[in-house]
Amino acid sequence: MTEHGADPSRSSPPSVPRVATFFALYPETLGLNDGTTFCVAIQTPLRGFAKTAMHLMEGQSPFWLDPRLSQTLAVSVRFHRGQRDRHVFEEHDQKLLPIVQSAAGGSSLRTRSSEDQPERSQAHDDSFGTAYTVVEMTTQLAIPREGLFEACEPSGEVMGPTLTRCIDGLILVVDAFRSTQDVFIAPAARERLGPEIMATTRAADPDEGGWDEPAEYYLNAFATKSRYFIAGTQTSQTLPAMAHHIRLAARGYPPLVVGNLQADLDNALFSNGDFRAVLMFAYSASEILMDLALMAMLFEEGKTAQMAAASFTSPLKTRILTDYHDRLGGSWGPKGSGAVATWLQHVLLVRHQVAHGGYMPHYERAYAAREAHYNLGQHLRDRLAARAKRYPFTAGLLVTPPGFERRGIRTKAAGTAVHIGNDRIDEFIMWQNELIKLRA
Repeated sequence: MTEHGADPSRSSPPSVPRVATFFALYPETLGLNDGTTFCVAIQTPLRGFAKTAMHLMEGQSPFWLDPRLSQTLAVSVRFHRGQRDRHVFEEHDQKLLPIVQSAAGGSSLRTRSSEDQPERSQAHDDSFGTAYTVVEMTTQLAIPREGLFEACEPSGEVMGPTLTRCIDGLILVVDAFRSTQDVFIAPAARERLGPEIMATTRAADPDEGGWDEPAEYYLNAFATKSRYFIAGTQTSQTLPAMAHHIRLAARGYPPLVVGNLQADLDNALFSNGDFRAVLMFAYSASEILMDLALMAMLFEEGKTAQMAAASFTSPLKTRILTDYHDRLGGSWGPKGSGAVATWLQHVLLVRHQVAHGGYMPHYERAYAAREAHYNLGQHLRDRLAARAKRYPFTAGLLVTPPGFERRGIRTKAAGTAVHIGNDRIDEFIMWQNELIKLRA
């Protein structure tokens, strides 16, 4: 999170227990009533708090934290329903129609008038298409000390972790709502909130003081990777590269599948905050990449699809530990800090916890899985580049000319590898498809 809007001359508030409150625009409009509030207890010891008002609303009684929870951290989430000035259809038209009219020129292409608005479903209330949701997240302002959390005053180093704790609470609450009500929305995540979050602090007990001014704004950098700004940059090479990609896709070029899964992996991590999906994509991308390399090497060894099928009866872990070292050399053992050992720890193990135990990894574990996948791929390609003389087709398929160039390899074998004929690729694709059917 990047802070801006703070007043550097802001004086320190009185030394009384305080809470921090964060307001954020939620990406979907949730069907919870305005003012609906949920409080989630976090089983972490807390010292220094007694009466704690988690939410204040003008003209209403405070929402007090249950006294039984005063000795533990808690996160309380209140949902507010805001009202747009215009219906979303009208906002959509404002963006769309000028382009349509510009493209249509003087033609008779008809655009919708205000009288032509689609009928709004009677199943929805009057706020259908005009409402939006703001989440208000409050927790005690505390810092870890000696095995517990203790009341503290606001500071930049405290507010960041405090916001993270609030978002963790929000994730639990929204997940409960979407699961129990069968609502088809993405899970809550910091990557989907924003792009700005307002942060405020105040005395936990309103009788001991009010809000600390001014409010501060945090740029939610996790949510601005691509959602709110132009994604990608067009250069002179963009359209030729896109055309080449489409031609390869039409032929069923095998490495494209790995690239697509890696794109889904990165999107799940950086755009959606869907960390379970990150682990599943990391495992799938690794499996397809490693299997593609093994298939290509078996193809070069002259194995028939029926003969090659025997190599895929064992689990992926066994194949990685046994089928690559003799062919490619290098380190393929399960111990130490190498790419294979790290992949086993950060991808395979955690993926199994997700797939078989429903484990929800945090950002750090998801990011570690991403890095482990890419490092395993780099290790594989490093070894293929070094063995391009033995496996020119496989090296050319997965290392590619830029990969050889980045590694500074300009040997005759590398030159042979990067000039794969289309007929040879088509022959491999047919062989691979037959093998995949046998594996099924």
